[in-house]
Amino acid sequence: MEREALIVAKFGGTSVGSREAILQLRSIVEKSPKLRVIVVSATSGTTNELCALAENPHELSILERVIDRHLKLANELKLVVIDQHGHRSKLYTLFDEMRAYCFAAQVEKINFLLFRDHLLSFGEALSVALLSEYLQAAVVDARELIITDDNFGEATPLEVKSEVLREALLYSQLVITAGFIGGTRAGTTTTLGRGGSDYSAALIARALNADCLQIWTDVSGVYTCDPRSVPNAKSIPRMNQTVAAELAFWGAKVLHPATLLPIFNSNTKVWVGNTFAPEEAGTWIDSGTAVGDSAVQAITFRPSQTIVTLIRVKKHNTYGFLARVFALLTKHKISVDHVTTSEISTSFTVYEPAMLTASPILEELSELAEVKLENNFALISLVGQNIIDRPHALEETWKLLNGHSVRSLYMGASKNNISFLIAESIAHTIVKKLHAHFLELH
Repeated sequence: MEREALIVAKFGGTSVGSREAILQLRSIVEKSPKLRVIVVSATSGTTNELCALAENPHELSILERVIDRHLKLANELKLVVIDQHGHRSKLYTLFDEMRAYCFAAQVEKINFLLFRDHLLSFGEALSVALLSEYLQAAVVDARELIITDDNFGEATPLEVKSEVLREALLYSQLVITAGFIGGTRAGTTTTLGRGGSDYSAALIARALNADCLQIWTDVSGVYTCDPRSVPNAKSIPRMNQTVAAELAFWGAKVLHPATLLPIFNSNTKVWVGNTFAPEEAGTWIDSGTAVGDSAVQAITFRPSQTIVTLIRVKKHNTYGFLARVFALLTKHKISVDHVTTSEISTSFTVYEPAMLTASPILEELSELAEVKLENNFALISLVGQNIIDRPHALEETWKLLNGHSVRSLYMGASKNNISFLIAESIAHTIVKKLHAHFLELH
């Protein structure tokens, strides 16, 4: 398929959350005629508020806060919500629909997961309504564009109907759609999971065979470490797709872990940049090799890790043990990171809150083996292209960790990362030490 000379751009919550941000967005669009498709998130904080409202639809004060914030934003952009003839804009119609939907949930028995997904979709829909009117752009309903299964809360995309977008592009210079949202073949609203707007944009870019996918956020690219933890962290000019995907998976918040999967082995380039400083270089992500000589390109850490160890008290009946364990994890929708196994025990790491709130699984696991939990760890990952083939990286890491208790070391599953578990209380100190050695002395 011939690559389209167009750009798909995703704008995150901070990039659509204020008048100043939207003015910046408009400037970016006006300066880039190839930018034809915009994918937007809900404004900052809106999804969290709608999640809280889904848990208690009687708390209408939450709903009114969301409405007031978007109404204020519309007024600041000088958009007409209700004209002199009483005609209501799409934004005002959405306000009415949200109120009616919450009222119905108060008086009727509902499927909670279905209700929550539909309610959350209003966040992105409000952003689309604001921007489409302000930019005079065409709108494509994401529920008709990204077809998913009915796994509410984390639906799996089955198909992207690119012909819907292509038709809209014939009649409009600019098309806007919502990220994060999809729809089943029966027309039921679904969501792709938190942070899924990046994923939506990547699916659309692949379906259109776009020249470039731009991810606009509030930082100037992918950084060598979280700059909130390491002030000396710097933007990475260029990254390999595989390394960037690894980095996202292990904790880099600027990219959703699934973002790059749809465009692997394609000609679509990815660029991550800052809405509020569009002149800065940002980060290019492609299929090429890394820039620079350092074995380590970035360092991430995940806090609140729990080690779950299953000790088999009987040596027999071990056949199929792991299959039964992972069947339970799948049943309770718990993701695990690293897995180690020995003759009598199996250990894996999970994000602590998920484990603590899923108490039924502990009881079920205890029927298979003795269960031991160890809390308050952080998972630190050193990420770099083929880092496993650079033995000095592990040697230097081990020297820097001298005197600190490392609970587990993981390497080999991927050639692009070395990970280890360490006490969460010293994680920030260790990350700064590693960053200074590998990424500030070169």
